Amino acid sequence: MLLISRGIYAEVRESGLVMGRVQEKDYLGKLTPGFQGGVKAGDRILAIYDARGRGGGFEGLFSFWAETRGVGERDPFALRVSRGEGGGKERELDIQIPTPPEEPSIQHYALLGSLAAILLLSMFTAFFIGLSKPEDDNAVAACLLLLCFSTIFNIVDFSLPPILREMALLVYLSLNGWLVYLFFRFFLLFPSPSAVDRKFPWLKTLFLWINLVVWLAGLAAALAAGYSFRAVESFRAATRYYAYAANFATLAMFLLGLVSLVLNVAQARTRDDRRRLAILLLGATVGIIPPLAYFSWMQLAGSAGTLWPIFIFLSLFILFPLSFAYVVLVHRVFG
Repeated sequence: MLLISRGIYAEVRESGLVMGRVQEKDYLGKLTPGFQGGVKAGDRILAIYDARGRGGGFEGLFSFWAETRGVGERDPFALRVSRGEGGGKERELDIQIPTPPEEPSIQHYALLGSLAAILLLSMFTAFFIGLSKPEDDNAVAACLLLLCFSTIFNIVDFSLPPILREMALLVYLSLNGWLVYLFFRFFLLFPSPSAVDRKFPWLKTLFLWINLVVWLAGLAAALAAGYSFRAVESFRAATRYYAYAANFATLAMFLLGLVSLVLNVAQARTRDDRRRLAILLLGATVGIIPPLAYFSWMQLAGSAGTLWPIFIFLSLFILFPLSFAYVVLVHRVFG
């Protein structure tokens, strides 16, 4: 988060930490510290130092974030980078990353508030459903789904002490890694097996094993990046087509989950059942698809976006856990 807050987006590749892109302006239209400091895409970070010169080189993400512990949210810091100059030549540079131009604004805290609302509402609804009906398989599945949804944004702190950071990474990747599968399975079977499940009952088992392999591979890659950039490059070489398979399986599960929900709405036996499922369908479509599309566009276009679209699309995520909370508290969907 330290680099991203300064407009610097680094990637683990080529056995190191390399600048993928540098944001020129933030969502308020102000020049980012990374751009002001002169960081360029393709620069390889060799070391990081705080304002007092403390820090050094690193072998992986864990050691990189350990070197940043002394850098506060508004503290300047320095990067030593290697920059290609053509002809296979590299030049080392020391780049000063200045302090952000202003104190955090009310808009900044509004965005943080939206993130907190998504996290807290998802977790509250999850535990309420799970603890209220622990004997109901659908209630337990909804509980797990919402717990996973609370990790839709990366909140792992890699600067935690050893063991704690590995535990935090394991919990985050486990919840986040099973989010789409649980979305698919829940709507495939709730409130009763959908037409998709009746026609293809083996899909649940197939995607269970696919997701298990994808989750284990993602966990191995994350731990490899944490300890050694060289190790993660070796891992990627051995699993060259992993990302394509993982993305295809994720998209297939999400679409099949939505199709199952639509079919269940259309085939609902009573008006009340149709109303409840329609609310969940609204939360799943409006609360997931538009914000995912917008934030994916931001990433692909290399754009920081603008304040109000970010705030609006971020707030839309709240509709997904809110739809569950509404049908549980008002419509008593789990009894």
